[in-house]
Amino acid sequence: MTMDILTLSDIKKNISFDDIVNCVENSLIEQSNQSIDQLDKVDMIDNRYIKYGHTKNKSYFIMEIDSGNLFSQRKLKQDKTSFIFVISTCTGKPVAIIQDNGWISHIRAAIVSMLAHKHLLPSKLEQIGIMGSGTQARQQLLCLPYITSCKQISIWSRSLESGEKFIQEMSSAGFKVSLASNPEEVVKNSQLIVTTTPSQQPIIHNEWVQPGTHITAVGASGAGKQELDVELLFSANQLVIDNKDNIFKCGEISQAYKSGFIDNHPIELGELMEKPTTFQRGVDDITVFDLTGEASSEFEIAAMIYNSYINN
Repeated sequence: MTMDILTLSDIKKNISFDDIVNCVENSLIEQSNQSIDQLDKVDMIDNRYIKYGHTKNKSYFIMEIDSGNLFSQRKLKQDKTSFIFVISTCTGKPVAIIQDNGWISHIRAAIVSMLAHKHLLPSKLEQIGIMGSGTQARQQLLCLPYITSCKQISIWSRSLESGEKFIQEMSSAGFKVSLASNPEEVVKNSQLIVTTTPSQQPIIHNEWVQPGTHITAVGASGAGKQELDVELLFSANQLVIDNKDNIFKCGEISQAYKSGFIDNHPIELGELMEKPTTFQRGVDDITVFDLTGEASSEFEIAAMIYNSYINN
């Protein structure tokens, strides 16, 4: 049995950014309409995981394995170690391995956030706050010009070295970036905030958040992670989630439910995209988008990449 092996170079040669955006949009709406057979993400030790799933009536079953250790990779400055297996639903045999080093997961998360921002962006936007200074923080920021002209950025980073490197790179990309001394400074002066840290305790507290703020929480995509104060979720005017199946499994909203918070029920992003009138943002509304790491978009991107590869 032979399999195609696709590298990151192969991926970037065969698809465009717009291709991925369209793929993610369709996937989120299909998921909201329950067209995705998404099975569970299996968390293993040391931040390793397996994701697997399939879209109804399509040709491939997808399995993603992240076999690296997040903290070891950061210490050794290595790329993320992940592999995506593309398996034929007709024969049950694997047809390809995509060695993307986590690129699909990173770009998917940034694009899902971008699509959420299209519907939840505050009308008054003078500064964008970014929590974290790693790969996902970069991807999130690089997607923002597609939906806003705001270039004033404040970041908070646990690592001064990482923060300064982030500022240098993103300033070269046309942003005006400053490094805050603490999270509170970022939150109180930003109207759009994106969190990208692996924190296991809140780094944003309810009393810091100003009226008219939107927060996209990206970092708490695994069990036990938390970046937002539970009280913030209680007081928000609207919660949005990428996948309602994850409400009790991971993400910020899962922490709120575990704390006994049950009043403020979220809507799914795909539903909001398909029916924008589901929620109309008010000037002073506080909104939160909880990105729990839904895998369906990654499955669709992987299948699109393989189809494009074999057709070219």
